[in-house]
Amino acid sequence: MFSSRILFLTVSCLFLFCEPNLYAGDNPDITVGLSHDKMTQGYYLTLVDTLALDEDSLSTLKQNSDELDATRLRATLEWNRISDGGNSFRIDNSFTGSHEDIRNTLGLRYKYRSLRFSNVLDTRAVLDTDSSGRNGYISNVTEARLKPELSDGLFLVARDVFEVLRYDGTGEFIYDYNYNKFTVGFERQFGWTDLFSLTYRNDTRNVPDSSRLDLTKHRFRLQFDWSPIAAINMRLNDELTRLLAEKEDNLDDSWENYLEIELYTILSQSWYATLRNQMEYIAYDTQDVVNFDYVYNITELKATRTVSDELQIFEKPSISVFWSQRSDYEQQDYVQSDIEYGFDLSV
Repeated sequence: MFSSRILFLTVSCLFLFCEPNLYAGDNPDITVGLSHDKMTQGYYLTLVDTLALDEDSLSTLKQNSDELDATRLRATLEWNRISDGGNSFRIDNSFTGSHEDIRNTLGLRYKYRSLRFSNVLDTRAVLDTDSSGRNGYISNVTEARLKPELSDGLFLVARDVFEVLRYDGTGEFIYDYNYNKFTVGFERQFGWTDLFSLTYRNDTRNVPDSSRLDLTKHRFRLQFDWSPIAAINMRLNDELTRLLAEKEDNLDDSWENYLEIELYTILSQSWYATLRNQMEYIAYDTQDVVNFDYVYNITELKATRTVSDELQIFEKPSISVFWSQRSDYEQQDYVQSDIEYGFDLSV
């Protein structure tokens, strides 16, 4: 009953926003069929402390094999409505059912000018818990994107994704949550390829059964693509993240910065090269042997020769460096150099 109410509410709301001049395109595309799924897993690990076992006791980890053996009825429905102005409304639904479980996925997508809206509702009801060993759930993901042009080449970028997941039952690794990801910023386009964008993103996860799994992320991203001439392209991507895990003693709280710079150039009719540098810096509020401040940097140069339309050969030397930022963990530091040779063949 709960899932039916969600379906009705979502469909009703979307039809209220649809333009009256939308007209039906192709007739609904409906497919129906049968399939048989069989999966056998004869050996797997369970929640057992293997350190307490001797060499002759590994047989205790062997359990009854998990088996999926079901004939399923599958049905899909796709239907589109498109207007002369390019605005559209789309419904797609996928249904599978067997003696083990019933699953249905309903997708709704709506486009109006610079607005994109979508909603995906996924439900599963487990009928035979002994044979499937899985949980039923209701999952709903709603996404809205808005990208209006403020002036020539300047866009406002806004996006929000809200996800809700509810299981029939919860456990140590199975938990309900609400997850929201909101992004806002500006994007400036120059010509065909050049781009400059600056955005902020906020991630918030709420777990009703455990506040230790809650988290908040603040992300600032700078992206720059520039091609002064056809033979050269430069790209810069920098992302600064603040993680607040909301655990005691500020455990897992951190600052993280990821920087990538890439230069691509055409050297001749048959040669081109790519120089890439990636740097990652993480600083934790509380440090331990697992989470400690460090800097990681890798630089690589890839030179590629085009032998023919089907064959390319390349050489890629690289060097990577890892620096721990505290003397307590300097034994983790290293410098590594590599060289890779290869070819790409398409036939």
